[in-house]
Amino acid sequence: MSKAQQLFNQSFPNDAVKSIKSQAYLSGVLETLQFKETGAKLKNIYELGTAESDAWNAGNREGHRLWRDYGSQEVQS
Repeated sequence: MSKAQQLFNQSFPNDAVKSIKSQAYLSGVLETLQFKETGAKLKNIYELGTAESDAWNAGNREGHRLWRDYGSQEVQS
């Protein structure tokens, strides 16, 4: 399992937690973690100005935060 998927699973460990977030948000988080790990291209597929686009962007920010926090934990170890 990739580090991106591990971080995602740790942050959203079960369906109950995932159910309170939109699919667009979760997609933004996971895609951003994958970008940080592999350099895979990021693309918000949602139309700008929509709730889905805003949710994806919020997930993007969360993915960056999760990766940054992971990196700082690695340094402290």
